[in-house]
Parts: sequence; C-alpha cells; structure tokens
Amino acid sequence: MDLDWPAPATVVVHRGETLWSIAARQLGPDATDAQIDTAWHHWYTANREVIGDNPDVILPGQQLHAPPAQTDRPHLSSAGRCRHPTIHRRRAR
Repeated sequence: MDLDWPAPATVVVHRGETLWSIAARQLGPDATDAQIDTAWHHWYTANREVIGDNPDVILPGQQLHAPPAQTDRPHLSSAGRCRHPTIHRRRAR
C-alpha cells in the first residue's frame, strides 16, 4: 500500500538545518536537485517575513510555514541563474 502523507504545515528550524535541507526532507528521498532547488525558494518566499532579507540565515526555533504549491521560479535572475547560490551550504546557527 502506497501512502501519501501530507507535509506538515509548520516546520520548526533545528540547529544545522538549511532551507535546502528542509525542502529536501519535505519532498522525500526521490526528489531531484532541481526539484529541491525550486522548493527551497518557495519556502523562502513563503517565510521571508520570518527569515528576513538573507535566505542563507535561518535560526533554530524559527517557525516556517509550508509554501503553497507553485510552478514559477521567481528566484532566478534574468540570466537564469539562482540569485542565492550558497543557500544549501549555510546552516542554521
């Protein structure tokens, strides 16, 4: 039997987590890097008021709300490059 469990509506950031790791966990083990890249940007957009202007800095204890399903990629520059290339390397402090 294949069960599709819904992602939690709110995630509490733990030490060492990144938006990349949160998005990857929510998508599951079969997610591609491209899918995770898209998803973490949606997490940032949905939680910008909590996170602030720098998506590289998330703090333990912050409560992030799951983003609505989206298909666009507003995080890309006009050249098609990610505006936040280091996001998956920085961890919560």
